[in-house]
Amino acid sequence: MSKSIGKLTHELKDWTKYVYGYITTRKRDLIKRIANIQRKRDLSVDLSLCQELEDALHHEELLWKQKARCDWLKLGDQNTNPYSYSAKEEK
Repeated sequence: MSKSIGKLTHELKDWTKYVYGYITTRKRDLIKRIANIQRKRDLSVDLSLCQELEDALHHEELLWKQKARCDWLKLGDQNTNPYSYSAKEEK
């Protein structure tokens, strides 16, 4: 009886190995493949997000340049000649 159970156990292990393969190894390989795919997908998303951020920063810089230009045109140049004041006093 003991030999029969031992033989059955051995045959069941062989059957499991050939039918299902090593499930833990297979599971580990599948998890690695999925993780690699997700990492690649996330990387491409990160790159596109970085590009979007660069574009937004560039547009913000242009906005501030345009605002500064508008202020300069509206208010004029506030850097007056320091010598013009003293020249008026002397007259």
